[in-house]
Amino acid sequence: TQGEPTMGGVFAANVSGPRRIQAGAARDFLLGVRFVDGQGQVLRNGGRVMKNVTGYDLVKLMAGAHGTLGVLSEVSLKVLPTPETTATVTVRDLDLAKGIAALSAALGSPFDVTGASYDPQVRTAYVRLQGFEASVGYRAEALTKILGQLGSVEVLTDCADLWRGIRDVASLAGQPGDVWRISVKPTDAVV
Repeated sequence: TQGEPTMGGVFAANVSGPRRIQAGAARDFLLGVRFVDGQGQVLRNGGRVMKNVTGYDLVKLMAGAHGTLGVLSEVSLKVLPTPETTATVTVRDLDLAKGIAALSAALGSPFDVTGASYDPQVRTAYVRLQGFEASVGYRAEALTKILGQLGSVEVLTDCADLWRGIRDVASLAGQPGDVWRISVKPTDAVV
């Protein structure tokens, strides 16, 4: 679709990007909401601090309800600092089976991967690392050794547009039909 997403829309649909594997789903960052229900009443639930829920947790219920329970007019969020640096380890010339193997190896490693994707059009696996510069450098080098057995490996440092395209499913934009984003174990992926 065209246009910019809104915070209310992100939480109403519980939309998460490729960073979900490390940071969690959108609903995990929702602390409190104000919304207008079907009778026009303005309701509040949750708060502005962590661990404040007593009774029914309508905040978590509102996340992913697609506006069926009410229209979100205000949200309180938990925020995290922006990572100091980001690197993307790419593994090229992989068929789908080797791409899944590369992503499984990276996600199963102790190197705190914050994003993983395979693009069958260019036969490339992408693994994102974020954090302090020294830590990212160490983890990128270690993953290069592990993933180098599967294909040609390269470490990229300026990949914001790449990950924005993965998040927005840009390769499918403007095409007819629906886009379904589902999470499955790598072993359950279509081969």
